[in-house]
Amino acid sequence: MPGGCLKEIFSAIIYIVVKTSLDYIRKSQVFDPIHSGIFAAWLAFLIQACISVSQIALVLVGKYRDWE
Repeated sequence: MPGGCLKEIFSAIIYIVVKTSLDYIRKSQVFDPIHSGIFAAWLAFLIQACISVSQIALVLVGKYRDWE
């Protein structure tokens, strides 16, 4: 499977970001709205990317430009 290594790297990056962000949110003494907002927006984008096949980001990059 040609994309197997890339999927593992992508999954590892997602795991690391989620783990460190949740650790930061739990350990912080005061609420940080900027960090929490960026993390929530990124998480919402990932969830939307799993649901939607033709996402705007992929269309802008041109990955699915000829796909109809």
